[in-house]
Amino acid sequence: MKPAIFLDRDGVITIENFRITHPSEIKIMSFVPSCIRDIHKLGYLAIVVTNQGGIDRGLFTVGDLERSNDILKKETGIDDIFYCPHHPDCGFPGEVKELKMICSCRKPKPGL
Repeated sequence: MKPAIFLDRDGVITIENFRITHPSEIKIMSFVPSCIRDIHKLGYLAIVVTNQGGIDRGLFTVGDLERSNDILKKETGIDDIFYCPHHPDCGFPGEVKELKMICSCRKPKPGL
């Protein structure tokens, strides 16, 4: 077992964007790779936790998000990324009904 530091994605790892819907839109903050190396030097894992309600709204797919996550891991050294695809609000065109729920994994709840 190894200790970890948990980081948010948008506005912490990536430049704040209303919603990244495609891997090409990922813009990593310039200092992040160095910070992740420092986290590792201190003996911690660097874990990202993020709400990704755009999946439930049908704005992008899990596959799109996984490709974005692969870019983040490769370019920064982040150890893993966990995300919540749920959102309780309904009524969006193209939304994925199965993901419309109040869940325990949506931040700030502790389920992730």
